[in-house]
Order: sequence, then structure tokens, then C-alpha cells
Amino acid sequence: MGEAIFLADKSLTITNEKPEENINTDIICCGFNGNFIYRSFLKFDISSLPYNAFITSAILQLFLIEDYFKCLSKNLYAYMLQEDFGDFTTYNHQPKFYNDYIRTNISYKKYGLININITSFAQRWMSGEVINKGILLRCEENKKSLVAFGSSKSSQYSTIPKLYINFIKPRVYDEGKFIEVKEEVMDLNFINTGYSSVYDVSRMIIGSFFIKNTGYKDIDVCVDVSADGFTWVRDIEKRVCISQCEILVPKYYGKYYRISTYTNGEGRVNIKFIYQVYK
Repeated sequence: MGEAIFLADKSLTITNEKPEENINTDIICCGFNGNFIYRSFLKFDISSLPYNAFITSAILQLFLIEDYFKCLSKNLYAYMLQEDFGDFTTYNHQPKFYNDYIRTNISYKKYGLININITSFAQRWMSGEVINKGILLRCEENKKSLVAFGSSKSSQYSTIPKLYINFIKPRVYDEGKFIEVKEEVMDLNFINTGYSSVYDVSRMIIGSFFIKNTGYKDIDVCVDVSADGFTWVRDIEKRVCISQCEILVPKYYGKYYRISTYTNGEGRVNIKFIYQVYK
């Protein structure tokens, strides 16, 4: 297992208060101040990772400097960018971004470190599925929600945005065998209750399920574990909201895994299982 810490290479804030300018200081801002919207961008260069490393976790760490409008419910949204940002970026000239997002409730925190799990982003960058152009950060823009974080230009190391990545190194030698990364993808349509294909994980070292809700209702998703393929035990469970993606990492080891899904009526999910096995 390898570990790496990356500092943000660049950051930027834009606002419709100054739609043809940008803000590049020691803080970045997100949200709405009652009059104007603020959005921010971050970029981490992770190209120094081994080219075929398998990322097991990626945590974006931000330092909350100021919460200007404290409330009981405040969410921070992170999106992957499709285009570069830089000095040319303004509110009127924003880079395109993907619709998928990661939502993190930050209302519990008034100052200090906030951790955001962006493992799915980093894995897609690493696999080449998405080119790493950076991240867009937003808060709710229909109510007062403005917050400020440390930026890449911060003079204090503790407030600079960081990306903590854990990964498995390629071709790890163990008992004369090498490690191989596998990926299986399926779409599951169901009514009330659904079950995925059964995965034989008897040779698995580590793996993660990426579940995206592509339907129109929130869905409860569970990893089921079995020793014989007939008797199943429920493992980790999460609720996946509409258009959201959740990561499920099994806690128990067994010979077989499957995904079970539950909702009231018709449901639809995309299941991606990325795992490592001994060859």
C-alpha cells in the first residue's frame, strides 16, 4: 500500500459581483452572500503516481476559515471539470464541468479541517476515463451560504488544500503471484427489490463498489456476503439519492459478493465493481 499527499497546484474564485474578473488570493470562497454567487476551482497534479496504480481512497482536505452565514443545513458540492481554468476564467467565462457531484454536509463545522471523499473522482482520473482538469466547488446558491477556505496561495501550510491518496502499487509481489486490477460494470433495473450478479471474490485482495442512482427515487443499497452463494449476510449499507454516486467497501470477507437494492416501486442503478485479485 502506498500513500501520497498532494498540495493544490492552483486555485481560483469567481463571482457575479465582478463577472469579468477573478479572485486569486490566499482564500477561496463558495456560496451566496445574499447578493452575489461565489464559486471556486482547485487543481491537484497527481501525475507522479505510478501509471497503473489502483487508488483505494482519495480525501480532499479543506481548511474552513470563515462561515459567514451559519445554518443547520449547509452542503458543499464538488464537481469534476471538463475544461482548464486559469487567469482567463471569469464568472462570464466558466469552464464546463460534469454533472456528477459529491455532496458533503459542512454545517457541523465552523472552523478548521473538512474532509471530502473524492475517491471516485481520483479513480476516474487515474484510469483515463476523465482527464484531470481540476475540481469545481459550490455551496447552495439559493440561500445565504458563503464560506471561505484556504487556497493554494496560503502562507500557512495547514490551510492549503490537500489531497490524501492511498493506492496499491502495481505488480506487488506476494507468494510468487502478481496483482491484477479488474473492473465489472452492470446496469440493474428492478421493482421494489433487486439483486446484482454474483461476484466470485475468493482471490480478491481489496475492492470497492461504485453505485450510481440513475433512477427517479432514492435507493437503499447493500453489499451481501456469502460463503456458499446460497446463504447471504448483509454487510455495509448506504442510501443513494437520485443522481448521486456512493462508494461501498465491504467490511467482511467471503467467497461471494452481490449488491441488493431496495426502493418503493421502480428503481435503476449503475454498478461498477473495481477490485484487485492475485493472478
